[in-house]
Formats: sequence, C-alpha cells, structure tokens
Amino acid sequence: TVDERQILVGLYTRLDRKEKALEVEMELASIFFEKGDLDESATICAKIISEDPKHIRAHQKLLEIHTRTGQKDKAKEESRALAEVLAQDNQLDSAIEMLQNLVKANPGDLSARSNLCEMLERSGFTGRALSEYLSLGAECEKHGDLDGAIETYRKAVSLDHASVDAHLLLGKILLEKKQDFPAGVRELQTVCELHPNHTDALSLLWFGYVSLGSAIPALETGAMLRRLDAGSAALFSKAKEDLEQVVRKDTSNIQALYKLALVYRVSGDLELAIRILQSAAKKVPENVVKLYGLAGHCFVESARMKKERGGKEGDSDWESDLFAAKAQFQKALQYKGKRPDEDFLELHYFFGNYHEAMGQKNEALAQYQEALMIDPDHRYSKEKSATIEV
Repeated sequence: TVDERQILVGLYTRLDRKEKALEVEMELASIFFEKGDLDESATICAKIISEDPKHIRAHQKLLEIHTRTGQKDKAKEESRALAEVLAQDNQLDSAIEMLQNLVKANPGDLSARSNLCEMLERSGFTGRALSEYLSLGAECEKHGDLDGAIETYRKAVSLDHASVDAHLLLGKILLEKKQDFPAGVRELQTVCELHPNHTDALSLLWFGYVSLGSAIPALETGAMLRRLDAGSAALFSKAKEDLEQVVRKDTSNIQALYKLALVYRVSGDLELAIRILQSAAKKVPENVVKLYGLAGHCFVESARMKKERGGKEGDSDWESDLFAAKAQFQKALQYKGKRPDEDFLELHYFFGNYHEAMGQKNEALAQYQEALMIDPDHRYSKEKSATIEV
C-alpha cells in the first residue's frame, strides 16, 4: 500500500540506504500516476531527481507527466534533461533519438536543434553534426539571429576545418550582414585555398577586398573572376552602382572614391579610374599615397594594353603613360616620413611593376624589397622578387 511504502522510504532513509529509498519512492510515483494523481507523482519524481539528478526512470516519468498534462515548456526542458542523463549513461543513440523527437515536435525551437547538434558531435557523428550545424545556422539567419548564426557556423568550422560550406557561410554573413570585412575575408580565403575556383567565394572575396580598399588582391581576384567567366560583369556593375551612389551623397568621401576607382580599374575603364584618383588626390592628403599609387598602376596598365594593341617603342602615347605613371609614384614618395610606412606597401609593389615594364630589373627588385621591409609576409612582393633574375 501507499502507507507501507512511505514507511519503507523513511526506514531506508534512516538506515542511509539511499538507493533502496529511491526505488520505493519510484514505486510510489508510479502508483499515484496510475491513480491519476499526476501532481503527487510529479512531486515525488522531482524529489527523486533532486536527490539523484541522473535517475533515468524519474526523468522519464516526469516527462510523461508533463506531456500528458500539456505542459509543453516543462516537457521540452525535461526532454533536454533526460537526453543529457542518457548521454552521461552512454546511451547515446537514445539521447539523440530523444532530441530528434524534440526537434520534430518543435521545429522552430532553435535551442533544441542546438542541443541535437552538440549531442551528435559528442557522439562522434561528425557528418550529421556538421549538416545540422549548417542547417541551424541558416535558421538563425532566417530569424534574424545573426550572432547565433555566426556562433553556429564557427562551431561547424571547428568541427570540420575542411568544410567549404561552413567557411563560405561564415564568411558570407560576416561580410554581408555584419560588415566585419577582415574576418569575412579570412574565411573566404580559406574557401579558396580548399577550392581555388569556387566562384561564389571568389565573388564575395573580391567584394571584401574592395571594401577593405586592398587593391592588389582585389585586382588579382577580379582577374580570376573574368577568366572563369563567373558573372563578373554583373558583379562589377553592381559594385560601381553602389559606390557611385555613396559618392553622389558625399563627394568628399575619399575612401569611397578610391574604391570606386579600384572597381573601374578592375572593370578595365582605366581612363575614368585615373581621373577619379587624380581628382581625389587634390582633396585630402590622408590617402594621397594610395591614390597616387593606384593611379600610377593604372597608367602602367594602360601602357601595357596600348603596347599589346600594336604600340611600339617611340610611340608617344604609349610612352606618355609610362612617364605619367612614374610621376604618380614620385608624387607619392614625397610623403615618405610624413605618412605611416603601411601606406607605402602597395605603392612600392606597383612601382616595382613599373620598373619591370621598363625592363629595369634592379630597380624593380629594390621596390619589392622596400615592400617586404614594410611587410615581410607580403606574398605578392615575395613572388615577384623570386621571378626576377638580375
């Protein structure tokens, strides 16, 4: 009877036989459950769990009570607790099944999906966990939880560093939604290391480089997109429209003018790029080194294109572009000591390109070495230096 069992509980408790006491209490919970006294049954189960948090049968019975009484929030909470207890008891398949049922019953419960992801990862189901993390990240984005999406994608990256999709989705949200361009670019660079011709990653990466005002990698990535015929014309056109709109609202926005000129250069409109850069250089001295440097590069590129079209040495138009390029570089170098060394990194690289175009190998190498003194890890200057035979 109930009274006898309650006496037994007291006796076992006094004798410090905890397991026996809990066993009898579990019997009492079942008796009250069968009688329909669900509140008393739930109270006893809660008491058992407080004394033994890993008591599986008590958790199961409490979940059954919450489900039968329609207490959805408590049922969800108990499902999570039971799944954790099952996992700790090495019943991983049961724990996963529990969470899968919870997700199925509550598809909009992102925290339940997060629990499932973590349980799959803990259980060693890497592929399934990765798929769930990516799906959960997309759901977080859909619901406007950008920080939650970023955290989830980072978990996916941590789980499988070779996952192109994980790096791509993380890079995309960092770039487009959070405007964290350095972090976004790093993720997309990883994608391109894993998959060099990934056009979606290259397009986003190009946008990231332009947003950072990083001319050299933007030029390199833009050239790759054109070679791959990856919708680059539409991409460049959209970037031009967006930047032109910014410039129309603020004609003194030097950074926007520089980025716009960079996009025109990538698109092949060298004349307009040069015009923008030279005009901007007259306005604000802070960015003048980068402005003159990119303008000089555009003149060098213009000379190269004219030469390929049949221009010959002695052609005044072809030569005039190279003279103009040198003048731009020399104007920028007048600011040595007045501007930070980092401002001159791209300038030295572009000036090295100029000297190569002139056949001046020693001078070209000297410029690349100047760039490497500013940034010893500058990949582009390293590569150029390695190819020059003096």
